[in-house]
Amino acid sequence: MYSHVRPDHGNCALIVDLAFCDQIAYSVPSNPNFGNSTQLAQFYDDYAASVYANFNKSLAQIACEAPSSQRYSLARTCDDCAAAYKDWLCSVTIPRCEDFSNTASYLQPRAVSQPFPDGSVLDAEALASAGVRNTTAFNSSRNPLIDEVIRPGPYKELLPCDDLCYKLVQSCPAAMGFGCPLPRWTGFDGNYAKHEPTAGLTCNFPGSAHVVSGGMRAMVSWGMVVWVVAVGLLVV
Repeated sequence: MYSHVRPDHGNCALIVDLAFCDQIAYSVPSNPNFGNSTQLAQFYDDYAASVYANFNKSLAQIACEAPSSQRYSLARTCDDCAAAYKDWLCSVTIPRCEDFSNTASYLQPRAVSQPFPDGSVLDAEALASAGVRNTTAFNSSRNPLIDEVIRPGPYKELLPCDDLCYKLVQSCPAAMGFGCPLPRWTGFDGNYAKHEPTAGLTCNFPGSAHVVSGGMRAMVSWGMVVWVVAVGLLVV
């Protein structure tokens, strides 16, 4: 069975009351066959918490309690770094989902080559109308586990705001090697959206559900950051 663009494919579901990513309260990629909303929230929250735990081990290597003359910054602390990382991590590991039929230009199509939970797939007309190209950003979710475990099929994502990444770089020690792609750079399009507060809610950030619209260098893009050694990063 082929699908053009039905009004609702049932593959976005609201999750709330997460234990770790406690500011997340929006719809995420889902599948009615996966389980209930509590199980869905647990899946996303557990994954984010596990990645954070590895980051926290690396942050523990920083001399956070050193005298001011020996600290990495007089303006930012390790607490600031941890908070910025958590905000970035929760927004990146837990995509904000919109139905594929939503035509807003700022949404990023995801997993377009995969079947919906009911087994239907997008036809050529639907793909063309969404401006879909044959790239990784279009053909998969930002977190491979979503496609492997949840299997939501095609949806659209409200991308994380770029300033989440900039704040992360500003707040954390340079030794951690964080870096951010800039607009028009490789790694920005399809992974982040420029935060324009006057344009309404066109990008995602923690708490946005409650806002009325109105050594080794790590490029913190749409791939998950996996901490593998003290300050080493691997982007997958």
